[in-house]
Amino acid sequence: MGCYKSSLVLELLSILLIQVFFVSLASKNVSVIDWVIKEANYTRLCSTKEILTVNGLFPGPALHLHAGDTLKVNVHNEGTYGITIHWHGVKQPRNPWSDGPEYVTQCPIKAGKNFTYEIILSNEVGTLWWHAHSDWSRATVHGPLIVYPKVGSNYTFRKPDGEIPIILGSWYKGDVMEIITEALSGGGEPNKSDALTINGQPGDLYNCSKPGTFKMVFDHGKTYLLRIINAIMNEEMFLMVANHTLTLVGTDGAYVKPVESSYIVITPGQTMDVLITADQSPNHYYMAARAYYGVVYDNTTTTAIVKYSGKYSAPSSPIMPSLPDYNDTDAVTSFTNKLRFLETKDHPIDVPKNVDRRFIITIALNTVACPDGSTCVGPDGDKMAASLNNISFNHPEMDILQAYYMGKEGYFTTDFPTTPLHVYNFTMDPMLGDYVTTTQGTNVTVLEFNSTVEIVFQGTNVLNASENHPMHLHGYSFYFVGSDFGNYSIKDDPKKYNLVDPPEVNTIGVPKNGWAAIRFRADNPEEGGGHGVSNPCPLGKWKKARCHRVKGLGGLRRLFLKECLAFPSTKDETPVEKEIRLGNFDNETGLAGCNLVDPPDVHATGLQLGSEVITLASSSIAKLVHRGNIISWHVREAPYTRLCHTKKILTVNGQFPGPTLYAHKGEKLIVNVINRGNYNITIHWHGVKQPRYPWSDGPEYITQCPIKPGGKFAQKVIFSAEEGTLWWHAHSDWSRATVHGAIVVLPKKGTTYPFQKPYAEVPIVLAEWWKKDVMEVFEEFMATGGDPNVSDAFTINGQPGDLYPCSKQDTYKLTVQQGKTYLLRFVNAAMNIILFLGIHKHNLTVVGSDAAYTKQLTRDYIVIAPGQTIDALLRADQPGGRYYLAARAYSSPKTFEMVLQGTNVVTGIDHPMHLHGFSFYVVGWGFVNYDKFKDPQGYNLVDPPLRNTIMVPKNGWTAIRFKAANPGVWFMHCHFERHMTWGMETVFIVKDGKGRNARMRRPPADMPPC
Repeated sequence: MGCYKSSLVLELLSILLIQVFFVSLASKNVSVIDWVIKEANYTRLCSTKEILTVNGLFPGPALHLHAGDTLKVNVHNEGTYGITIHWHGVKQPRNPWSDGPEYVTQCPIKAGKNFTYEIILSNEVGTLWWHAHSDWSRATVHGPLIVYPKVGSNYTFRKPDGEIPIILGSWYKGDVMEIITEALSGGGEPNKSDALTINGQPGDLYNCSKPGTFKMVFDHGKTYLLRIINAIMNEEMFLMVANHTLTLVGTDGAYVKPVESSYIVITPGQTMDVLITADQSPNHYYMAARAYYGVVYDNTTTTAIVKYSGKYSAPSSPIMPSLPDYNDTDAVTSFTNKLRFLETKDHPIDVPKNVDRRFIITIALNTVACPDGSTCVGPDGDKMAASLNNISFNHPEMDILQAYYMGKEGYFTTDFPTTPLHVYNFTMDPMLGDYVTTTQGTNVTVLEFNSTVEIVFQGTNVLNASENHPMHLHGYSFYFVGSDFGNYSIKDDPKKYNLVDPPEVNTIGVPKNGWAAIRFRADNPEEGGGHGVSNPCPLGKWKKARCHRVKGLGGLRRLFLKECLAFPSTKDETPVEKEIRLGNFDNETGLAGCNLVDPPDVHATGLQLGSEVITLASSSIAKLVHRGNIISWHVREAPYTRLCHTKKILTVNGQFPGPTLYAHKGEKLIVNVINRGNYNITIHWHGVKQPRYPWSDGPEYITQCPIKPGGKFAQKVIFSAEEGTLWWHAHSDWSRATVHGAIVVLPKKGTTYPFQKPYAEVPIVLAEWWKKDVMEVFEEFMATGGDPNVSDAFTINGQPGDLYPCSKQDTYKLTVQQGKTYLLRFVNAAMNIILFLGIHKHNLTVVGSDAAYTKQLTRDYIVIAPGQTIDALLRADQPGGRYYLAARAYSSPKTFEMVLQGTNVVTGIDHPMHLHGFSFYVVGWGFVNYDKFKDPQGYNLVDPPLRNTIMVPKNGWTAIRFKAANPGVWFMHCHFERHMTWGMETVFIVKDGKGRNARMRRPPADMPPC
């Protein structure tokens, strides 16, 4: 069975609920959907608990749109906590109001309230994702956002025979909100997850998880598109499908030149579009994912199962891929270096050759003083913190976007430093003394509209705690122009930049003790309008940059603002309805909804909800028509059983991973997020640029206040240039551990992939599972000041896999047809872990990352950092049998500190850095300290990859370039959640430009109050 081809079989070896929501749009209206944030019971790891979900689904509902579409999502918060939703990777042109970061572009949606997000797609195409952006709610409140090419256009590769969202997530046995609350109160590290998941299932390697393991059925010879999302809270992930090659064709909603590999590496917040061909002998093969190690990481392996259709003797156990070692830095580096932007007529490259603003930003783990009367468990009795340029970000009492828009003072300052406050040997091990303690503040950066920006993220080893940081920039994609280990050299390293075809992404992993460079243009504004106020100063608040490791959310942020220019009020452009497709995940088995979906050429769409597997043939689609373009996501708890234990987790619609969003490039979608949980929450659309519309970006207290329990917020997801796999996730504390899902951005209608169409597409979401409530893990490590507890399992599409106790039965399984090629869309939704992933005896051909196409790279594994997505082709070219798709953690070896970078103040590790609102070119990277004279000479300014999330290497640096052409307030942060919790984040404010289309859009009427 399949979504469109009867020959394409999706097999879930336990109860499967497939919810396929197709919306047929008229030419004059914008679709509105309702999401309800509510708790639902989910059983994982042998226990049941309530988790926060959208519509009771974990992972949450999948959004399916076309490039350029607009969708309104009315989010009703029926949970206990405030919440926001971020459309990760959606640029939201001129519309920061729907970007979603809590207290950045909005206040949270309070419990019992609602907010309508407007998702405006522009040039995004491929896989993105959405997630809560309040505390740790994204642990279960997340799902895919799939953007198809515009109607009438095609992929840059051969149309796959099917598509499968793969959402990597984290599972905590405890309440995720209690976990982060406990960690915050004590000032220590939050507990690690109890499991990693693929599409909400840990896989059969975990206890009590075998029946629910996510399974895929491949037809031999067919090619499938895997839309992979890393919604894991804190881990960069390796992911493989045993014996199969993965072809990466897109990352973060943009095409990349195809990269064939046996594995991918995906950082938290990243999405990847991956083709996989069923070219192996009929058998059962594991898809496996595990972390690329960090200071505290979940070292378990989550699995799903790829099963070939046909008659053959099934093996006693699927074939397991040989994943890279957890500390295989060479594998991470090799994979990352092969990503290249794929330029086509519909996807031109625009790497800034000259830059107007340069930033060198150190990423560090630090400490802050323990409050009087408190007991903290961080170093020397202090509380753990995280910083950018030694400033740990503080959330204001009012979201920055509204404060900026209304001209209110006292909520932030515009003096974020462009260079480190202290210059030292960033990669020295250990780094102690004056560099350990950080200052706290709400410091932002103001950018002129349409200015070009280069950011070099420099990893450090402060406190001997260097690790990878997945950095995400809201509202933009950016070009990943370079990276390396060691200290960045401003003299030498730019010479190594790739300025020709750098990948365009929205999340990058900053390597442990290394650096990563990005470039973008600040061209994402807000439209003028004054709400009846004279000379209202309609300023865009955009580009929230932060680490996408959830454990570090407390300070690793930075805000970019665009300068205010006063213009008369002008009317919003008339939205145009386009076709969208929405898939969901089942609250027990994980993926539910076009797991193997044939990208449609038809314009009629349909809706089918039920408890059975659904096959949609093209001839029957027109009979299942549902009109309207707002979908509702209910963030609510649901019981899930993993690792022999059942607990409640936060979900979207009761699904873990959350629903997959499908869209075509340039489409728009509105997701109404209703918080029915107990915590505040926001949803971020990771990698969605949200041109001119930061309001729906989602980071808590950056572009919005969280959606409070009982509240709702309709977020508009606006796709632009993104094409490929992105993801969505909660952006509040650690809620993204279970609140996340894949976003699949398909080529514009009428266009196709830049590679041969796969037989089917499979989203592969790598995540983590904690036996404990993730919010408890979060609260505990925040309270003690130490590191959070590592997760109890990794998951592939919500399942740990059969290597974990009680997990064999539910292991995610994928049945493939021999000879077929499948596109695997990998998402690293792990909280803190970089992962190796591979499929036994199969190669993976990487064709994209972070919803941008790359030059094809074929390997037997991939490396994926938290927040990253990778699109890889898998050909079923092995003999019939069962093959493991396996993922495990990558962790940089401590002996590497003399040649790696990131600061090393605490411990040197890679940092996956994500920039909201932009994709950027990664023009260079290296180890040791960045040399501003030497390193730029090595920049790749010809074909650097375009990304939205990059890894800054341990004791190294990464340089990016982008054009500040998206006015608003955009969040940049490390995508390791514990780092973001500690403050490794900042904000860019991009000023409005001249002209209507260079100004930020008006804020939505139902912005959550603070």
